[in-house]
Amino acid sequence: MRELLLAADGISADGQSLVFASKLVSGGTVRERVATTDIFHDIAKQVRGVNFPMYVLGASEEENRLAVQQALVLYPWLQIVGSHCGYFKSDADMERVIDEI
Repeated sequence: MRELLLAADGISADGQSLVFASKLVSGGTVRERVATTDIFHDIAKQVRGVNFPMYVLGASEEENRLAVQQALVLYPWLQIVGSHCGYFKSDADMERVIDEI
């Protein structure tokens, strides 16, 4: 996990439990929760004209589909290269999504 985190381009602490764990593990280097829904619009505006592929993961199938649809209405330049709901039918399904991402 450490290697994955160190290799990441960006990390969002989308959960208060991550902020708490940060205090236990690293002395509180994560100061506050930053939900994806809070930062999405800022990122979407900044990536206009930039090669920045995005993958939308989470929620129910219908909510995920609607979120992708609405994001493209608001920000038609987004490169949403894939999406999947937050529910997996099997470990193989989850592995497929991981490979896709």
